Amino acid sequence: MFERYTEKARRTIFFARYEASQFGAEFIEPGHLLLGLLREDRTLLPALEFEAIRKEIEARYPIREKVSTSVDMPLSNPSKRILAYAAEEAERLNHKFVGTGHLLLGFSREKPSDCEQLLRAHRVDFDAVRQKLIAEPPSELAMPFAAGQLMPPPREGPLLNESQRIYNGHPIRTKERIQLSEDGKKLVYSIEVQGPGKTGAYEITFELD
Repeated sequence: MFERYTEKARRTIFFARYEASQFGAEFIEPGHLLLGLLREDRTLLPALEFEAIRKEIEARYPIREKVSTSVDMPLSNPSKRILAYAAEEAERLNHKFVGTGHLLLGFSREKPSDCEQLLRAHRVDFDAVRQKLIAEPPSELAMPFAAGQLMPPPREGPLLNESQRIYNGHPIRTKERIQLSEDGKKLVYSIEVQGPGKTGAYEITFELD
């Protein structure tokens, strides 16, 4: 499902998985997806305050005992539909990649839903989001090989996604992992890349608010 996702879109799912674990949820629900989206790309909706939206979502979802980030957690059916709508939006715009803007448009198509109503209550203009996507289509970021960011293989952590694609005419395989630091204050997102004669990785560490 995630082969066409930009790195920002993939990290949105990564953050959504983290948010679901904090809620003690059994599934990654639309509210968790929305928090993941806002955490990853705050420039997408600069007028929205993350903590204010979090409080509104907390009021809509039960909060249970936290779940380890190593536990497998599937997407709920509404979340699956939102991701499917996002892919449809990319297809309609003839975009090769699915970005965070497409994910946001996916929320507008899932009706009725708390997240769609919440976004409209905050006067999110989905038509403006679509027009911005038309003017600035998402592009795939360079892989670590091209950027010269190769590192030793990443530390072990729950596998978020594994995929194979063609980059510069060569087949490459990527493995994405997530890990929560021991103090619970940081998330580590790592990508291991295997390509022609090369294997390497890079990591991004996120401070949790």
